[in-house]
Amino acid sequence: MPTSRADVAHFLRRTGFGGNTAEVDALAPLDRAALVVAATVIRQTEADPPPELYDPALEDSEWLRFVALQAWWFDRMVGSSFTNASAPSPVVERMAMFWHNHFATSGEKAYDSRALYAQNALFRREGLGNFRSLVQQMARQPAMLMYLDNESNTKG
Repeated sequence: MPTSRADVAHFLRRTGFGGNTAEVDALAPLDRAALVVAATVIRQTEADPPPELYDPALEDSEWLRFVALQAWWFDRMVGSSFTNASAPSPVVERMAMFWHNHFATSGEKAYDSRALYAQNALFRREGLGNFRSLVQQMARQPAMLMYLDNESNTKG
């Protein structure tokens, strides 16, 4: 039995960032079980780092690299799609955003765009996997260590 367009739209908002009319129309003929399978296919679309992060012209401007990283990730989230196999997976991007909000780091404290990109890639790669593994990797993640002032922490 097909899923109502309203239910499909709600499901897409909960598992990603919503869907456009074409995505809702493409998924509405599916029954609920098939919808879950189709919309939550995990496509690991690990992209190369944003070119701006490694542009020699920006070598003296960490702030510009940080802004470029934010814009790159925002574009990935906005460009994610449930029905376009070459686009980033909305479920992966949504979970990356969830873990980014859970493991708070800040570009103001962890002032290294490459480390922040590596953390984002970790969320994308491991965000739907084992929580223990994610936490263990976060404990060694450079942006998190910078954010927690690891260089000035001492035992006791």
